[in-house]
Amino acid sequence: GIILGAAIPEEFGLSFAIPLTFLALLVNDLRKLVNVIVIIISGFVATFGYSIVPYKAYVIVAALAGLFTAIILTKIIRKS
Repeated sequence: GIILGAAIPEEFGLSFAIPLTFLALLVNDLRKLVNVIVIIISGFVATFGYSIVPYKAYVIVAALAGLFTAIILTKIIRKS
């Protein structure tokens, strides 16, 4: 963080640092296929729901879609 933090220009500020923080949290989840599928589904739902879902609830809808996807995939894997 210290080394790479110095390489980021100060003009970007927090608008650049906050997404990088969440991206760093996701890196560990990319090791399992189920997690990658859940991340992709949640991302698509959030992206397309941004202009469709009222009251800016697209984040909640995307989280629920990811949760239900994880539940379904976990049950499918356990049956195999």
